[in-house]
Amino acid sequence: MSVCTMLIAIGEVALFQFLGNVVDWLSSAKQDTFLQSEGTKLIWMGALILIGLPTVVAIDLIIMHQVLLGNYPMIARWQMHRYLLRQGMTFFANEFAGRVATKVMQTSLAVRETVMKILDVFVYVVAYFISMLVVVAAADWRLLAPLIVWIIIYVCIVTHFVPRLRKISKDQADARSDDDRPRRRQLHQHRHRQAVLACRPRGGVCQGKHGCVPADRAPADAQGDVVPRARLYEQLHRFS
Repeated sequence: MSVCTMLIAIGEVALFQFLGNVVDWLSSAKQDTFLQSEGTKLIWMGALILIGLPTVVAIDLIIMHQVLLGNYPMIARWQMHRYLLRQGMTFFANEFAGRVATKVMQTSLAVRETVMKILDVFVYVVAYFISMLVVVAAADWRLLAPLIVWIIIYVCIVTHFVPRLRKISKDQADARSDDDRPRRRQLHQHRHRQAVLACRPRGGVCQGKHGCVPADRAPADAQGDVVPRARLYEQLHRFS
């Protein structure tokens, strides 16, 4: 994929250089002998435009969409799944199951996007810029000065702002994760309170995922705790 991306960038720069050469040829060549002297170059450039670049672009898209985009995140998820299987029970007791699953799903997509950007955009920009430097230097080496100054300023800006943006993004993600914990705890308490209040008129005991269980079938600790707990939830429901 990176090789195809590099070839696309080099081919586009060569196309721009060829357009400049065509202008020079038309200004200096004779009309009667133009096709005889430059016909071979025109044929090769036509083959590059009509066959070469479309073929390379098609191969690049097939590799990206049919090979990498679908399979790469699944490989990362399986590797993270094997890593989680080696963890102890303490790790899962201290973490929410949904939070671990969300991290596994989202991290694989983030890794895929990072790798795709490096293999596609980064390689394309580097190859394009180096090819452009070679083309400009072939015309006049003094034209390289503005390009070099621009790339130095760009690198300084990226070096200055990217670490700060990364720290801010990490702080925001941690803040959102910490804010979600009290909400989940309150939601769980609210659902349990509603279940207890729903079981009380029927003389049952709330047993979590098993729902409302008759009092004679509930454990002894649950039978003794149902009345005070129901009263507590009634008071909370009254004042909420």
